[in-house]
Amino acid sequence: MKFRYAALLLLWLALVVPASVDHVFNIPVGDYQFKLCYAAAVIGVLGLAVDRQAWPSILASVRRPFYFGLLLLAAAGGIAALAYSTHPSRAFVFLARALATLGLLPLLVFWLHRRLGHVLARSVAIFGLLQALVIIIAFPLCMWTRGVVKLGFVMMYYNDSRDFEQLCRPHAFYQEPGYFAGYALLVMVVLWLSSAHDPSSKWRLFERVTTVILAVAIILTTSRMGWVGVGMLAVAALVSRRSFGAAPVFPPKVKAALWGGSALLLVIASISLYPSWKTAQLTIFDFRQGLTGDPSIRYRFRRSLASYDVFRSSPLVGVGPGTAGAYLVDRLPEHPYLSGVSTASRDFQRRDPLSMNLYTEVLSEWGVLGAIALLLVFFGLIGGGGWGTVLAVGTIAWIATTWQTLARFDLWLMISLIAIYLKPALGAAKERSPVVRT
Repeated sequence: MKFRYAALLLLWLALVVPASVDHVFNIPVGDYQFKLCYAAAVIGVLGLAVDRQAWPSILASVRRPFYFGLLLLAAAGGIAALAYSTHPSRAFVFLARALATLGLLPLLVFWLHRRLGHVLARSVAIFGLLQALVIIIAFPLCMWTRGVVKLGFVMMYYNDSRDFEQLCRPHAFYQEPGYFAGYALLVMVVLWLSSAHDPSSKWRLFERVTTVILAVAIILTTSRMGWVGVGMLAVAALVSRRSFGAAPVFPPKVKAALWGGSALLLVIASISLYPSWKTAQLTIFDFRQGLTGDPSIRYRFRRSLASYDVFRSSPLVGVGPGTAGAYLVDRLPEHPYLSGVSTASRDFQRRDPLSMNLYTEVLSEWGVLGAIALLLVFFGLIGGGGWGTVLAVGTIAWIATTWQTLARFDLWLMISLIAIYLKPALGAAKERSPVVRT
């Protein structure tokens, strides 16, 4: 029994860690790079297939719209790949990846929770905490040494002007600051939802401390999406009668500590940024020409507009999973977004996701039918209702404004984990199968 538990725990860690460590655990397959977590997922699905006693409860843990949505998503993606995509083979690869990630990963996570219990949420929290600590240490080291000393991945901004110094944006081992911020927000939601089902008082204390540390790390990444997300969750925690799920009411002292702690974090962040405040102002808060005057927002806005123009070419089913960029280059070569773009950059755009958010990405690649199918899959998986569902859906919807790639493994891993604690039967303590009891 101990060997089986250890094997399942190792499998779970193989799902969690490679999904959020960039460019390390990748497996090259032709023109594609697959993370090790996909290999772990295949092994896990085989284990689920063998454990037939778990099938009825696992399959019943999601609503019928989930399965109907998968079928509709397959139909929309398949039609688009055959009729509209300029690279059908690539479209079918992305279609298979999306169906496997959205359809099988949640069932695999539900199965592992039945066997391992709350260790899933705890391991995700610990891993998020470790990355947050790396960011908290890396930020002052990088700022004080002007970028000479770095820990983990650090995005740097430089300028030759004297009043424009460097700005360090650490993001631990994630792809970029915004992705870590989104992951940390999802970890915070998992922590708060799982606290209603975890009887350990010591673990609840750990959850609160971890939440604060994650918030600090998000602030130091200087991700605007992350900052707004922290603000949204802080307001939700303070105005709700109950903390997320069915946890006890926040006592007045805890509320006061949250307000005071939030103010203190903002002061610390401002002091830390002060040596390069001009850099921060010019790279993060420069709205003198409106929102589109900011370089980052303007870049994202132009790509979203290009993605929307691709959607207009095939509004019903899109132009094929993963091929919106290729469609733009091949079928709309005179598009304003491509003006002045070199041949090498156009070749890169064929492979790179076109949209910088999941909304226009889904519309351009999957069309209206695909968007409807995705909603069916999502709400069939999340299910339930009440404050916890509102919190989870709101957080995921906000993260989707800056994340890209529908079949992101880490995104659906966290959505599946959140879904567990929105379903009382799943969120309860682990259920041991007859094989384990013997």
